[in-house]
Amino acid sequence: MNRKAIFNYIKSTLKNDLPEAIRNKPYLFLTEADLKCFLYKLFDSEGFFTDKNLLSDKGGYKTSLLHAEFPNGLKKRNNHGFYDLVILDPKHIKEETWHGEKIRLNQKEVYIGIEIKRRCDPLRKKEEDKMKTVFERMENDCTAFSKKGRFFAQRGIVIFVNQASEEKSFIKKLKKKIINELKSQKRYKHVNFFYLEIPYDKGKVNHFWI
Repeated sequence: MNRKAIFNYIKSTLKNDLPEAIRNKPYLFLTEADLKCFLYKLFDSEGFFTDKNLLSDKGGYKTSLLHAEFPNGLKKRNNHGFYDLVILDPKHIKEETWHGEKIRLNQKEVYIGIEIKRRCDPLRKKEEDKMKTVFERMENDCTAFSKKGRFFAQRGIVIFVNQASEEKSFIKKLKKKIINELKSQKRYKHVNFFYLEIPYDKGKVNHFWI
């Protein structure tokens, strides 16, 4: 599978399958960890990564492209992962050894890095304060794709899940702010943003992709 097909698969899953799952069972997503686990399962629907698209590394060992908290456990100086979820570069998998003592990590192996953020505080703030809270959290996760010394992802996706249903005006302003203040920056050109809401009932799930 080529990288473009992988990206389109991830994008389609987020835009189509995740909102539907949240609309049907909003009570499943109580914590950020719940979202991470569910997204792993959703991306690997019917064994898409762990069965159908397993790749062999240089040593002939099968390796999945989908991983969580990467590269947790692969480098001793790190006590947590750099990204919540990653899709490894299929080309890099074939060129390196991913098992045993010879495993090597550098800045090429992550094709897509995914950062997940969830907001669950009450909706009693003014629109201006809510906007600042949501935007700052998305911006903070966005820096994960620009810091030197990290496992720099070739493409990044920031997912922000709002435990509320906002007004259309709020969503429109947030989208415009992301485009003008984040996507316009050269260092974030390779980053996409996905915003969605978890309604308290089984109502409409507002979401957008940039």
